Amino acid sequence: MSPYRPPGTPVFPTWKATLPIPRYTTNIVWQLGMSDLKLQVVSHQTQAGLPYQHLHAQIVTPTGILTPAALKSLAIPTGMIWSQGVVIEGKLPLWAAGYLVHACHTAAWVATFDPRLGNDTPQSGGAVVVATHSPHVAEGDVLLLTIPDAVL
Repeated sequence: MSPYRPPGTPVFPTWKATLPIPRYTTNIVWQLGMSDLKLQVVSHQTQAGLPYQHLHAQIVTPTGILTPAALKSLAIPTGMIWSQGVVIEGKLPLWAAGYLVHACHTAAWVATFDPRLGNDTPQSGGAVVVATHSPHVAEGDVLLLTIPDAVL
């Protein structure tokens, strides 16, 4: 038994459910919603010809800062082809990229884009596979690709 929790006290204190919910103006609620992070999906293929869904993430707040509250209303775009892999690309905080990796875990594989792993070609980089359900790629594989023009 924890010395900070008296016997018989629930593990998840009920007092948390009674905290007042802060009231926001419509503009603040809108800013904490999906408009903070724009997600765009484009079907594409790697330089080796492996088809995947390119998930481009862009922070669109006036300050360029994303708050964790934005994750509460974030939704992956409809029309994803989960039988293919997903490459997540964009300037994001680590926690937001982690959230997107988790949200896309049903895809054949998930990779994150790193421009430092590409060649001298503009918009090139490598996508590091971080999760897979496919025999065609393994965690740690680097898939060479170029960012699709449609997301620029």
